[in-house]
Amino acid sequence: MTASFIQIQTVDPITLTPVGQFRLNSTLSLPTPTFAERILTIASTDTTVPLPLGATVMVITPPANCTSVLLLKGAAGDTGFTLNTSNPSCISVPAGPANVLLNSNPSAIYMFTFM
Repeated sequence: MTASFIQIQTVDPITLTPVGQFRLNSTLSLPTPTFAERILTIASTDTTVPLPLGATVMVITPPANCTSVLLLKGAAGDTGFTLNTSNPSCISVPAGPANVLLNSNPSAIYMFTFM
């Protein structure tokens, strides 16, 4: 599991006068982190890839020396958007959809990382 970090930065400088004690109490709530990896075969027909609950980013890593054409589609019958199969593709996934639709011609095995 990868560690998560948070950085808090002020917009304006904070001036503190050394009089007595200074204590800052705050509560920070973060959602449970999502991290999942899957290895999937994407076929030359439309392939539905389910998104893990809470995922906001999907990284698609193609196999080495991949010559396939990988399409990210909005719906069946859509012409799709061609993704790079020489390097990983990082896609921001909005809240809501439970699946993405992909098509690889010829079919190939891809690694998916969800965060």
